[in-house]
Amino acid sequence: MGLYRPAWGLRGLECPKFEVLSEYGTQRPLCAPGLECPKFEVLSEYRGGIQKRHYYNAVFATAPMEGCDSSIDAMWRGLLPLHLYRHGINSHLEVIEATRPVGLLRVTEQEPAHNTTCAMSSLMYLPRRLHRNPPNAGPSAPPTSLAYVHDLHVFVQTVGGFVLEPGRLAQEVAEFRRQLDALRLCYRPRQYFVAVYDFIQRYHGRLNELWMLTRRCDDGDGA
Repeated sequence: MGLYRPAWGLRGLECPKFEVLSEYGTQRPLCAPGLECPKFEVLSEYRGGIQKRHYYNAVFATAPMEGCDSSIDAMWRGLLPLHLYRHGINSHLEVIEATRPVGLLRVTEQEPAHNTTCAMSSLMYLPRRLHRNPPNAGPSAPPTSLAYVHDLHVFVQTVGGFVLEPGRLAQEVAEFRRQLDALRLCYRPRQYFVAVYDFIQRYHGRLNELWMLTRRCDDGDGA
């Protein structure tokens, strides 16, 4: 005789709302209802919750960031030009609907001989209706440009909502690289993205991701 397992909600009785968490983070969808995400397909899945994804046919607004500060405050400052761009300070004088991720942080670590340790920029995905004719930056607006992504392959791991806390990003990136090395997967060690889906205002179940650029295994160190 099997064990009796009652349903969470009995007829006529209300249960508290909750989210199911897996070992590697929340299972809720990346795209919230009514919010567009860049198109991608999952090519492979590996242990540790790592995916290999192919992103394609996407357009982003992008703005440079100063220094190598990856904190929440720095991310907000980096997204400010894109926030103004989204809210009508653009060549179309058009308010652009929100998309997900909230923002992308692109990091390129420099060779030790350089004076700076990295180059950083912020990106914001534009909805598909604007891909054929995306607006440029508006007059007197902060520097903003456009980035066209036709074919991007990345290894992805969910890192939760604390990745932008001081000192946390470097730890998460180092651990991600260690896992990729253990799986003998080939990637570009000095280039990665942080996909920010939730900022600190969301108290529970925050979802962010690390994206590490893939490379062919015969391309040397892939820098």
